[in-house]
Amino acid sequence: MRLRVHPMRPKDLKACVELHAAQPEQRRRYGALLEKLGSAWLKQIRSGGLISSVLEDVDQDPPQIVACGASVFVTSELFKRLTTSPFAWLGPELVQRSLRNDPCILSQEQIRAENSGRGLNLVVWDGLTKTVHPNDQALLDIEIMKAFVQDHQGYRLSAMIAQPQEVKHIAATLNAGLSALGPIGELRRDLTELAIEPFVLGFDTANCSSPPGTWLSAMFSSAVPRIYFRPAEQRLLLAAVRGLTDEKLADELTVSLSSVKKTWRVIYLRSASALPAEFSSVTNHGGESHRGKEKKQRLLAYLREHMEELRPVLPPERIARRKRASKLHQVT
Repeated sequence: MRLRVHPMRPKDLKACVELHAAQPEQRRRYGALLEKLGSAWLKQIRSGGLISSVLEDVDQDPPQIVACGASVFVTSELFKRLTTSPFAWLGPELVQRSLRNDPCILSQEQIRAENSGRGLNLVVWDGLTKTVHPNDQALLDIEIMKAFVQDHQGYRLSAMIAQPQEVKHIAATLNAGLSALGPIGELRRDLTELAIEPFVLGFDTANCSSPPGTWLSAMFSSAVPRIYFRPAEQRLLLAAVRGLTDEKLADELTVSLSSVKKTWRVIYLRSASALPAEFSSVTNHGGESHRGKEKKQRLLAYLREHMEELRPVLPPERIARRKRASKLHQVT
C-alpha cells in the first residue's frame, strides 16, 4: 500500500461520508445527521475553517480513500459548552452548528485573528479509517498520526478536545496526555464503558504540560513566525511541502504555471529579506536549474521544521495597530 495525503476537497466528500456510514459506531452517534455530514464539511471547506487530511491508497485503480480526519477551531464560549457535562457527541453537534452558520465555528479570518492573539481552541471533529490488510495497518496508523500532527503543528493552540471512536484510539489519546473530562474521568476506568455515552478527552496548556516526545507535545510546541508569508504564498507552500511539482501546484491551485513561478520568486525574496543568514543565497536568480531545485529544497526543509510560517497570522504591524486601537478605546 502506497499512501498519498492531501486536504479534503469537495470531490472527496462522498467517499469520506461513505467511510463513516460503513462504521457502526459512527452510524450510532450520528443517526439521521450522517446524511448531512458532507454538506456541513463543504460549508467549512468554503469558509477556510476545516483542518483536514484525506489518505488515499494509490496502488488502487482508481486511488481509494482509506482514511480521513477533520478538525475545526471554535470560540471560547462554544469550547466551554462542549467541555461541560452533560457532554454531546461532537460530530453531530458540529454538523448542526455548521449548517445553521453558527459563528462559534471559526472561519479563516477568525482563525487568523485568534492565532495572532490568545490562541486557538481545537475540536477534533472526526477521524476514520477503512479496514485494511493487517500487514498495512501499522503503516496506515503511522501515516494518520503524521498527517494529524502536520495539519495542526505551528498553530498557537490553547486547548483541544477529541472523541475517538475506537478503544485503541482512546487509549492512544490518553497516553499522549489528554484526560477524560468531568465526573466520567474519575468514575470510569474501562475504555469500552467510557465510549458508550458521550465523553470528551481534553488538554489545556494553562493547566497541563504534554508528555515530551508525544504527538501532543509536537502539536503544542509553537513559535512566532519570522518570515510572514502572504495567504496566497502560504497556500502554495502548504501544497509544496507535500512534494508537489510546479506543474501539479498549478493544477491544484488552479493558476497558471507562470503564476506559480512568479510566486516562488517573491517567496525567495521575502525569505531572504526576513532571514538573510539562512536564505541570503536564494536571491541569486542567475543559477542553473539545479540551483533552483537546491533553493526550493532548502526552503521547504526549513518550513517543515517551522510550520508556524504557514499558518494564518496577522503581520506585526497589524497586531501593533490593533493593540493601539484597543488601548485608545479603553481610554475613551
